[in-house]
Amino acid sequence: MVNVGIQAMKKLTKRDSRFIDEYLIDLDVERAAIEAGYSPTTAASKAY
Repeated sequence: MVNVGIQAMKKLTKRDSRFIDEYLIDLDVERAAIEAGYSPTTAASKAY
């Protein structure tokens, strides 16, 4: 079970990792996506 989680973590891109870090700050999906490098338009659509 632990190995599955570790393998999944290895597949995260730098942008994915940054998104997670930013999201955990204030749980704002749109802001986190923008900070991670997504365009504001993409960030808004991913937020919903």
